[in-house]
Amino acid sequence: MGAEYHRATWTGEEKQQKAITHRPFVTREYNTLCPENLQKAVSYKSKSTGKFVCAKWIETSSCNLLYKPSHNVAPTDVTPVLVSGSHFDSNLERVLHPMMWGMIPPWHKGEPKSHGLSTNNCRLEGMIGSKLYGRAFSKGNRCVIVCDGFYEWQTTKGKGNKQPYFIYMPQPEGVRVEDPNTWSEEWSEEEGWKGPKLLAMAGLFDIWKSPQGEVIYSYTLITTESNETLSWLHHRAPAILYTEEQIDSWLDYSSVKSEKALHSITPVKSLVWHPVATLVNNSRNKDTNCNKPVSLDHAGCMCGGVAVRQDDDITCDLAVHPCRRVDRGSLGSFHEFPYRTCFLVTGDYLILM
Repeated sequence: MGAEYHRATWTGEEKQQKAITHRPFVTREYNTLCPENLQKAVSYKSKSTGKFVCAKWIETSSCNLLYKPSHNVAPTDVTPVLVSGSHFDSNLERVLHPMMWGMIPPWHKGEPKSHGLSTNNCRLEGMIGSKLYGRAFSKGNRCVIVCDGFYEWQTTKGKGNKQPYFIYMPQPEGVRVEDPNTWSEEWSEEEGWKGPKLLAMAGLFDIWKSPQGEVIYSYTLITTESNETLSWLHHRAPAILYTEEQIDSWLDYSSVKSEKALHSITPVKSLVWHPVATLVNNSRNKDTNCNKPVSLDHAGCMCGGVAVRQDDDITCDLAVHPCRRVDRGSLGSFHEFPYRTCFLVTGDYLILM
């Protein structure tokens, strides 16, 4: 989707920032852990004791920006971000802070979401030279975005074939990231977190102050050219940090200078993915089915049934959860239908609940 500059009002310094508006890569995140479990999931080994320490949860924004676990996180939503404790005069090495996805330009004077720039992603290639991102990078405002995984739509097969996929880290044996029933919430100082392995992605954050004095923390996610791991899906990839050493180097802005920190960003390698239903296309849909795997070999119904086709009509074969038949000619835009809509995974059919 190309940038639509005509929707924004460009004045002063904002005119110079049109170049940072480009097609986003990671368009949705998935983050369902509560703050307590997130603190455990991003725990790290203390340099002084060698034992695992939970990242402290802090909130310093002066406005009402609260993190809510979600199965479908979109830009301008609030998500937990890992930063160095030094940014908050903390004696802890790492802290978690809720921030708004999409960096607010410091020169912006209006409502926090009305600046008109696409700042949810930052291209690594132009980051240092950017007036917006280069400023945050030079100040040491490096952060790590943590989430269960992210959604991306395949763009390599033309405009008419944008199948969504859920992408995540390889999981411990027996753990299915899309099924919380397989997760453990066990944590100890000796062994750390035993639950699902989260994605850690490099980003930048900044602090915006409104004319009224409210303070908002916001961030952007760094992307790179895609390689053979994800090039079948999209030409861009998030800057994923795989090891504790990478995360530590990216966060430790006081000891690891900017140029060296860039070496923490390496090509995307080990990832896992599966196709999901187009339920996720609408960011208002927060259904727990958003990240559930679907088969692309045959049409399937979100309620778990299989589509039964008769001429131009379709229905669901699941007797305990029947869907009413919908004629092909009656189908309209997905956005016209209610929130809890049961629909087919493939084709242009919808099955209404």
